[in-house]
Amino acid sequence: MTSELGQLLARTDIGRPLTEDECATLVAAGRVQVAFNDQALLTEGDRGDTMLVLTEGEVVVTKKDQHGEEREICRLGEGSVLGEISLLCDAPRTANVKAADTVRYLELPRDAFEKLLEEQDPAATKAAVAIARILGQRQAKLNERLLQVLSEGPSDDVRRVLDEIVVEWDE
Repeated sequence: MTSELGQLLARTDIGRPLTEDECATLVAAGRVQVAFNDQALLTEGDRGDTMLVLTEGEVVVTKKDQHGEEREICRLGEGSVLGEISLLCDAPRTANVKAADTVRYLELPRDAFEKLLEEQDPAATKAAVAIARILGQRQAKLNERLLQVLSEGPSDDVRRVLDEIVVEWDE
């Protein structure tokens, strides 16, 4: 079972840079979970102390807008990483994630991940670098989308939100 999970992990964004033994180390530090259609995996605002690596299935990522309405942000499948911001920053969850069908994932608790990092385990170090790359890629996509919105002549509401973001970055 661990060997099969290690092979699944090796096909994910976090597992690709790891050796077979390093994947096995992360699998051993985590626990395999299964969620079914419409079951919540992560809830926006909750304290996050785990990261999820999807090994099978698809999830729907949503976020509440300023009016409290749930908006679909994206759908993610095998290889996707969820909850990494909460894992690394000890911050509340930034979005809701529900299973779109049957989902299998590796749940990696923060305490187990931090222990591996403290021990300077190569699996945790490489996984942390992979997470940083994932976050950088997401930021680049967000920047591209922001430029598209700005070039389309944003509404007053969008300009107000962008102004608020700039103020937050300066704090």
